[in-house]
Amino acid sequence: MTAPDLILTNARILTMDPDRPRAEAVSLSGGRILAVGRADEIAAQAGPLTRTIDAGGRTLLPGFFEGHVHVGLGGADLTHLHIGHLHGAEEVGAAFRSFATKNPDMPLLMAQEAHYDILGGPATRHDLDAMIANRPIAMMSPDLHTVWANTAALEAAGLLHGASMPHGHEVVMGADGLATGELREFEAFGPVIAYAGEGRINLGIATGEEPDPRPNAAERAADKTLLLRGWSIAPPTGSPVSSIWTATATLWNFWPRCRPKAA
Repeated sequence: MTAPDLILTNARILTMDPDRPRAEAVSLSGGRILAVGRADEIAAQAGPLTRTIDAGGRTLLPGFFEGHVHVGLGGADLTHLHIGHLHGAEEVGAAFRSFATKNPDMPLLMAQEAHYDILGGPATRHDLDAMIANRPIAMMSPDLHTVWANTAALEAAGLLHGASMPHGHEVVMGADGLATGELREFEAFGPVIAYAGEGRINLGIATGEEPDPRPNAAERAADKTLLLRGWSIAPPTGSPVSSIWTATATLWNFWPRCRPKAA
């Protein structure tokens, strides 16, 4: 056997193998596992260039690799402005103004992939007001945990003067007693998303609850459009998709209406 590049030993290894659920050490070469077993038998594989790490009794288990999509959110995302490749107020502002011209009827101009230093420092509503002041605009961080909104968006969502939030969610307030524009976590920026007409699509990752009141026909049609748009870029039949589940709460309500009718 080729001498391993790396040995992890003195570990509580959970192998996920029902025939041998526990082990003490593992050897690896080229990023792949060579063997799993007792510490002494794995140590015997070591060569002169093998690096050994003593885990000190810590637990070791296989990595978790899970790829997924939120189909409805993906459909909504396709209608948004994408600014992850931009930096600075001048570039972002120009992109917003161009997007606004192309979308005169959008209630909210939402940008995606706004990294936390996209404006060179903490973004505020005043920064976004300088780009567009007469229409609601907002931008979402790549991790989907923060939104920055301009004054018009904060007013439209009822957040300019702050709002009571559950623990961990915050409408950041300024010294002037008004919201700065930074909205941390979903309960804080949910009203902005809802103003854009995408609140129901986001319920699945926000609260897990069904929309209340129940969507009317027009609302269901709007959500269905987002879902179908998301499915248009989903992997085709035959690709390695292991399962499909309702990560979007409203999917349960109108999923049968999204299936193609039988010929």
